[in-house]
Amino acid sequence: MSLTYLLPHYTLDDYLVTKNVWISKIEAFWKEYYGRTNEEAEIEYLKLAQNFDMFGMEHFDVKDDNKRKCLLAIGPTGLVLCERESKSKRLLEFNWNQIENFMIRSRKFIIKMKADNENSAKNQIFFVKKAKTNKLLFEQSVGNHELYKLRKLPDSVDLQHMKLHALEERDRRKEEHANLINERKLRQDAEKRREEAESQLQKFQLAAAAAKEALQNSEKSQQNLLEKLHRTEEEAQLLKLASSETGVQRSQLLSALSVVYAIINNYYAENSEQERSEILQKIQGALLLLEVLPPDFLLTLMADCLVNNLPSVEELQPLLNVGIMKLPKVSPV
Repeated sequence: MSLTYLLPHYTLDDYLVTKNVWISKIEAFWKEYYGRTNEEAEIEYLKLAQNFDMFGMEHFDVKDDNKRKCLLAIGPTGLVLCERESKSKRLLEFNWNQIENFMIRSRKFIIKMKADNENSAKNQIFFVKKAKTNKLLFEQSVGNHELYKLRKLPDSVDLQHMKLHALEERDRRKEEHANLINERKLRQDAEKRREEAESQLQKFQLAAAAAKEALQNSEKSQQNLLEKLHRTEEEAQLLKLASSETGVQRSQLLSALSVVYAIINNYYAENSEQERSEILQKIQGALLLLEVLPPDFLLTLMADCLVNNLPSVEELQPLLNVGIMKLPKVSPV
């Protein structure tokens, strides 16, 4: 907001005060008198303004008897003659109680002073540039002088009633203003409590949403753990079953190998063809015990026979080529 909107330009021109000082003073007064009625604000403003030297004064360009240019100001306490270049520098003062009357003649303005006991009254004469301006100066001087006289008189009955009514009206407005301020404060407090309640409710909603999400994640994690536990139990059962089958196969393999190695050990002790044929027949019977075993065990057995110079490959090759399932069903010895 512009400073000229808050203060008239002549106030800014008459006083050597910086813009920041004006703004700080205006803000301080606003904080101090905020919430008052217009009438109360005007009274406070007048109380402050009356401390200024030029308060309530209207200036007119005049010349005194010596043809010196100066300003004649009309104020609430009387007339003041001051220099034209500086309104604050006063040359003469004429209080209302010292003035008897006013007179004008064309462009001449005459102030008739009251005579005291010692000295006779000397009229003060000033010259105004225009007769119209002189008439305005005369009317305002007479009007202010009459107001001063009225203030000195006791109040009439009607005026007393008017003052009493004005006082009652002022008290009523003051009470209404106090109620208005109280209601405004209550409304502001209620609005503040409502905002706090909304903020608290929003926090509770966020906390509830977070708890719900955590619960859902917990249920999902629990479901995943149950599924993993179920799969682990199934795998344990499969491993247990596989271990049992592997034990049976290992037992069968050991039995078959013991028979085969027993037969092979007797192979070197017998040299006749008939005994050789019987040994091969026993090998066939021993291999029948390996029908339930994987072919890899047969290959292992074949390699072991070759390493230990046991029956030659040519003798065992026909048996391996035919396969265990196609061997003649000879009962093992």
